[in-house]
Amino acid sequence: MAIELGKEKRTGAPLWTIFLFIGVALAIALLAASYIYFFVSQKSAAKKIADLDASSADLNIKISQKESELSFAQAKIDDYNKIINSHKNLSNTFVFIEKNIIAPVWFNSFDFSNVDRNSVTLGGVGPNFIAIGQQIEAFKKQDLVKEIYLSDISINKEGEIVFLLKIFFTPEVFSFEKEI
Repeated sequence: MAIELGKEKRTGAPLWTIFLFIGVALAIALLAASYIYFFVSQKSAAKKIADLDASSADLNIKISQKESELSFAQAKIDDYNKIINSHKNLSNTFVFIEKNIIAPVWFNSFDFSNVDRNSVTLGGVGPNFIAIGQQIEAFKKQDLVKEIYLSDISINKEGEIVFLLKIFFTPEVFSFEKEI
């Protein structure tokens, strides 16, 4: 028997295997592309982070320099506040006297030499002892007054009563932080 060589009909692979092969090849290609994309993106992000860290180090140095300048300025401000607060605010005493003075009594001298002890000596003139008593009571009613002493009482040529009042105030009267 002789072997015949002729055209044989080849049968191809089933269509589903071709689609399966193409699908697997596409999935592998997509995975490889995704890996490359994320690898490159991660390297780029790491470079940006390193650049930002370097620039933030410069900013941190500048911030610490400014903070030291500000702390020096704050120390100066604190020193000035201590100096100002160590002084006595005498204008509050004038405001206090003006608000609490009774009409027939008037004051013609002010002595602030004992202001360190929170006291002021006022020299005044009144028409009679009743008006002076009313003036003392008006001062005593105020919360800012601790004590009042009346001294050196005399009568002038016009018949008016001349006197000295020594008023001891609470420390708030002489403070720059509180307005009366």
